[in-house]
Amino acid sequence: MSYKVTVNKGADVAIEIPFVDSNGSAFSLTDYTASILEQVSALSGLISVSIPSPSSGIIWVELEQTSSQLPVGEHEFRVQATDSSGNSIASPELVINVQ
Repeated sequence: MSYKVTVNKGADVAIEIPFVDSNGSAFSLTDYTASILEQVSALSGLISVSIPSPSSGIIWVELEQTSSQLPVGEHEFRVQATDSSGNSIASPELVINVQ
């Protein structure tokens, strides 16, 4: 499974990435921090992640192209959540397709 989002060159976008447990329920991200994995260099400085409501199991990925723009094409990465003990879970691959 992967997430693919198409955006126009220069446009900002916010993406919700749900983390669920084996029963399909929201995975609590309480005491977790979010980071980007396998980020391509073109995304550096343009993408950020946050966990605004940990109990919802959702990580927000925000792409801001205001000062710099991604080149046309597909840009792949993954999101990881890590707790204070070093345990981590990762999202499926995310693809931002810039037109």
